[in-house]
Amino acid sequence: MSTDEVVTDAVDDEVAEVLVPRHDIPTGGRSGFVLIDGRQVHYLEWGHRGLPPVLCLHGGGQTAYMFEELGAALGGRYHVLAPDLPNHGDSDSMTDGFGPKALAETMPPLLDAFGMRRV
Repeated sequence: MSTDEVVTDAVDDEVAEVLVPRHDIPTGGRSGFVLIDGRQVHYLEWGHRGLPPVLCLHGGGQTAYMFEELGAALGGRYHVLAPDLPNHGDSDSMTDGFGPKALAETMPPLLDAFGMRRV
């Protein structure tokens, strides 16, 4: 996966870097990657940081793109974040697999990268 630029102003450099990829852009939103512990976590995003946050988590065998219509509909009133969970979509795989441990290691730094404290 190639990147066009690294966005550093939105992230605590010790936690993650936000990478902006050449990737399919969701309707009315943005697509990118956050680097967490050496793994790229793909996300879709609508709205902006000043809006109330909404976190959309897909189930097994799905991707963040399942939330494209919802994100486009809510993006004017909410800051919507839909990540591809580890081992799904365009996110890197974890050697430990997918489950509660993978979520516990991925979600806090991901939410920190977007300034989301309460979702």
